[in-house]
Amino acid sequence: MRNGVNNYLDINSPLHRWETRLKIITLAVLILCISILNSITLLSLLFLLSIILYKVSKLPVKMLLKRIIIPGIFVLVSCIFILLASNGDIVFKLWIFSITMNGIIEFFRIMLKFISIFTLITVLFETSKIMDLIKAMNTLGLSGILTDIMLFTFRYIFQLADNLYAMQTAMKLRGFKFNSVKDIKNIACLIGTLFVRSYEQSKRVYDAMILRGYRVQDNKNYKELRKIQKYDIYMTCAVSLAVLIVVGCEIIY
Repeated sequence: MRNGVNNYLDINSPLHRWETRLKIITLAVLILCISILNSITLLSLLFLLSIILYKVSKLPVKMLLKRIIIPGIFVLVSCIFILLASNGDIVFKLWIFSITMNGIIEFFRIMLKFISIFTLITVLFETSKIMDLIKAMNTLGLSGILTDIMLFTFRYIFQLADNLYAMQTAMKLRGFKFNSVKDIKNIACLIGTLFVRSYEQSKRVYDAMILRGYRVQDNKNYKELRKIQKYDIYMTCAVSLAVLIVVGCEIIY
């Protein structure tokens, strides 16, 4: 599926074979630990664990770098601002700015957390089918209405993108442009028309589903989700043990 996600499902790796529900729970706990911990040393260990998981998944490094660069720019700018504005013991001066030890520590803390979490999220979404992730979250307690919203969003978001592309092409053929601030009126008309068409299509789809007996159900029984096997338990225990060791070090020291 060459649409930005699920492009590497044909890879045979331990993380691709990992059962989806256990993978969600384990990686979610790992992300939570990364968010909570503040020790640079422990965050570095979890960062290393994230890189190891990405390496084990056999996903291309180029793909990760391509995806992380845009959000990374915003995070990096914020970190630089914190680095220059933090108070504490001055390490050195950079022009009119005083670089403090607190600023350096905070800079590396935020960057380690961001890169680790982004890497784990990429691993999760690129080693599991989106449909399997949504269904697995429903079996883990996600409400039926939210499950259906996510399923329909994933089903129709690409059709919406195709409609947008077709409308842009039609407007360009009629002489409309999207190059400057003066063209903001054309962009607003395009977005408004897209919203109206999307609403009308969603209403038609919902009415058709109601006529076919659609009802919201919680905790649906998805038979296509495979059963948990010994391999899945071993993978979960291995990653969980690594996380427990790091968290234990935080508690003890």
